[in-house]
Amino acid sequence: MNIRFAAAVVIAIACAISSPAHSQGVPGVMVVDSQVNPQGAFVNTVQPGSAAASAGLVPGDVITGVDGNPISGASELHQIMASHQPGDRLTLQVVRYGGGPADISVTLGGAGAASVAQTAPQPSAGAAAPAAAGGGAANPDMTWTRFTDPVEHAFTIDVSKGWQVAGGTRRMNAVEIRAGVDALSPDGAITLFYSDPDVPIFTVPSPMLEMAGLHQGMVYNPGQGVQLLIEPYMDGEQFAAGWGAQRIAEGCANVSRTAMAARPDQSRAIDSTYQQFGIATSIQAGEASFACSLNGAPAAGYVFAATEYVQNETGTVWDVKMLVGFIARQEAAVSAAGLLSHMVASFTIDPDWQARQENLARQFNQIVEQTNQIVSHAIIENGRKLAATSDAIFAAGQARSQATTDAIDHYDRYAVRGTSDFVNPDTGTTYYNLDNSYNHTYVNGDGEIRQSDQPAPPGEGWTEMKVTP
Repeated sequence: MNIRFAAAVVIAIACAISSPAHSQGVPGVMVVDSQVNPQGAFVNTVQPGSAAASAGLVPGDVITGVDGNPISGASELHQIMASHQPGDRLTLQVVRYGGGPADISVTLGGAGAASVAQTAPQPSAGAAAPAAAGGGAANPDMTWTRFTDPVEHAFTIDVSKGWQVAGGTRRMNAVEIRAGVDALSPDGAITLFYSDPDVPIFTVPSPMLEMAGLHQGMVYNPGQGVQLLIEPYMDGEQFAAGWGAQRIAEGCANVSRTAMAARPDQSRAIDSTYQQFGIATSIQAGEASFACSLNGAPAAGYVFAATEYVQNETGTVWDVKMLVGFIARQEAAVSAAGLLSHMVASFTIDPDWQARQENLARQFNQIVEQTNQIVSHAIIENGRKLAATSDAIFAAGQARSQATTDAIDHYDRYAVRGTSDFVNPDTGTTYYNLDNSYNHTYVNGDGEIRQSDQPAPPGEGWTEMKVTP
């Protein structure tokens, strides 16, 4: 992920993963979209001591319906809550992994508040499997700690306390930076990954590159330290499916894709976020889900990707602006989605680093500008030399051209047409274009000319002439 504008889009990406929405009708609860079955509003956090906690809602629950009407996600739950008046009583259908469905009664209070009371038997304590599986989000006591980029101190991000964390930034060139963080739960049940610093910048194959001997899969170096991998463009859905399968296979066996989809809603949201900062772009977001085997146990994987396609008169470049996902044992998959949502939303660029980076970008731009001026002057000087050489060549060419013309004319007259110029050796007079097919040519004092193949002159007073050189 390019982190220069990351702070502008992390919230939009977090929405893409989980569509976080504080449900005004259920105080003390934050719900997000469930990424695996059952579909609905995943309970990401429950505030200890709240009415929701007292009623029995726990992180990891999935609200699948309201008053018997199924819901598809967090935003739909929020809309239903917002459409009711204080005092309305609603029944939430809840599914808890490891246990059966339960109904929870909600009485909406004033100003969006609500009192929550359990109306169905609470599932057994053993139903809270995600906590035992390392799924943190199912544990109300989950604590977070800040991970700081160890390479350039460019960013910080929340990670679950006690988890194994690795990552940092990688500088592609003077102004292009990649970030990446992997987090592994203590029991190995969940792996969260935020971007990948090894993902390059891409350019699409083109006839120009082919003429230069650069084909798909090769690296193109346009200059200024930039390296571009030649690959056809992939939108977010395609990249999540292709790259995602490879990434999931790094930590999980027997990977198979179970679903893939474009996310035009998040594409528009990210574009809008960039536009707020005066940046016009076109993002194509998408996601893919996978099934696999984690240490012999059924597991799930999820990848969200957003790519950008930029085309101009010099070529086409595309980049992966955001790339996140998780691998989790099946029973911990919903918890993994909630944890990943929090992790993504917590990403923060260090302001001191950003100031240094902006200064570096300005310096780099100045270096590029001055370098271009130096090269421009060199080209001008070379052009002047070429002009002088061209003038000399032109003058010499004119002389050669005249000599060539004379030679051609001489050949035309003397070889093609069979004539020659003759000179009288006694007087030095030249006679032009005389027939040269005879062996002897004579002239008398009156300028009369006779030609013969006989060596004897026609008579007294005749002089044999010679062919001019």
